[in-house]
Amino acid sequence: MTTKQVGLIEKVLRMWSEGKSGTEIALATNISRSAVQGHLHRARQNHDARAKLRGQMNSHMYLAMKRASLAQDAYGEILAKRPKPEPKPKPTEKELPRPKDPPPPPPQARLLEHLSRNSCRYCYSDEAPYLLCGEPTSASSSWCEEHRRIVFKFVRTKPLTPRELAL
Repeated sequence: MTTKQVGLIEKVLRMWSEGKSGTEIALATNISRSAVQGHLHRARQNHDARAKLRGQMNSHMYLAMKRASLAQDAYGEILAKRPKPEPKPKPTEKELPRPKDPPPPPPQARLLEHLSRNSCRYCYSDEAPYLLCGEPTSASSSWCEEHRRIVFKFVRTKPLTPRELAL
């Protein structure tokens, strides 16, 4: 470290201990405010007493000041203590409804290995054995007409036009 840098650090620490702000020190020393804070931070890491943080106090002093400020209003009159809010009642545990048993698969349900290319692949349950419908489908669909209505629910986004109503 050069003597110029040492002199700059000494000047920053002296001005800080005099109560100058970081901006004032930065303007006086012609360095950025971040550089001033960096010099102070490194001095604190080296346990330099001149770089101590301002505004620190013991926690018990802070609490005593907080209690004193809460006890008086802006006009110096003592205020009554606020009542503590009542605790919220604990929610009662409701018994959750049991899920309904899935309906038994129809007698024509088949395993996947027994389906052909144009067979309906609607699955009756999510548990093994995976039983599928197996009814014949059109060439462009994986489901029969009955299950296609279940899988694709048509939702109209706009009202019917008079022409559509006439059909």
